[in-house]
Amino acid sequence: MPKEYKSNPLIFNEQMNPFDYEQYCALLLQNGGWDAQATQKSGDQGADVIATKGRIKIIIQCKLYNTTVGNSAVQQVYTAKKFQEAQAAVVVTNSTFSKSARQAAAATGVYLTHHIQLVATANKIFSEKN
Repeated sequence: MPKEYKSNPLIFNEQMNPFDYEQYCALLLQNGGWDAQATQKSGDQGADVIATKGRIKIIIQCKLYNTTVGNSAVQQVYTAKKFQEAQAAVVVTNSTFSKSARQAAAATGVYLTHHIQLVATANKIFSEKN
């Protein structure tokens, strides 16, 4: 009998629960030198992770998907960026982004990235905004 999968925020797995994925993304950023915390599970205004370094604050929405991520994620994180008075907003996923998400991101300045590139994207933002 196969062992039942147990979600762990320290190890990426497509079967992990979405809250552990948020923790996983926060840990990636922490390991990359950012002060990053996953937010509470509700009332976060679209911010799943808030990362700061120096005077730069980034709002991150994490999407653990097995389909493409649509433009609603871009709209939500853009709103969260304004609400949190942050310098940048990112949608991070294990998947890909729809054409409409890419168009919305281009119009709003929201960054789209795979979690493998999350720290590099955050550091790019830091360099651009600092």
